[in-house]
Amino acid sequence: MQIIELANTSLHQDKWQRTIEFICSSHDELKDNYVNLDPDSFLSFQAVVKNDEIICFSGLQASEEKWSPLILRCSSRMWVHPDHRQPGLSKFTKGDKFLNSYYLIPKQLKLAKDLGYRCVFMSREKNSRAFAEWTNLVNRNAGSSFSVLPNRYNVCGHQHTITESCKQLISLDHSNSDSINIWNTYMAKHNIDNC
Repeated sequence: MQIIELANTSLHQDKWQRTIEFICSSHDELKDNYVNLDPDSFLSFQAVVKNDEIICFSGLQASEEKWSPLILRCSSRMWVHPDHRQPGLSKFTKGDKFLNSYYLIPKQLKLAKDLGYRCVFMSREKNSRAFAEWTNLVNRNAGSSFSVLPNRYNVCGHQHTITESCKQLISLDHSNSDSINIWNTYMAKHNIDNC
């Protein structure tokens, strides 16, 4: 396996274009999330490559407008090639078959730390049980301390209309002792359940 960076580089554009074309021609119900995806809009956007093809990607994302200048989202816009997806909650054990949590998230967390960020989160729209299992997998594979928060949050920032896709479950990395305080300071106003 090879890990490549796609943000702010002209390298690997051929691989990226082939991957986007594959996704757009697929029956993936989430393919609209990837159609106009620009890796340069991320602090880091990495991919796992096997046999010269991208088989997984995700990004480390900053948005002062949505979350504050102190908070980052990791595992953003994650995609895994259908041939490499691991179905079923019972299979969320540990190891390199879980491409994103094994190869990419550790690099994203290291970069966040190197850049001085102390608050990193992951999010998902649906299925709290699967998200909790995913969070546990990430902790096992990445050596992180994520835990799912009890409420949903508007991750889209100050929009007049909060769409369903903006209302997301949050898993916050508690590796830094002040991460929850940073989160509450900037994101309490976006707590959907308290509105």
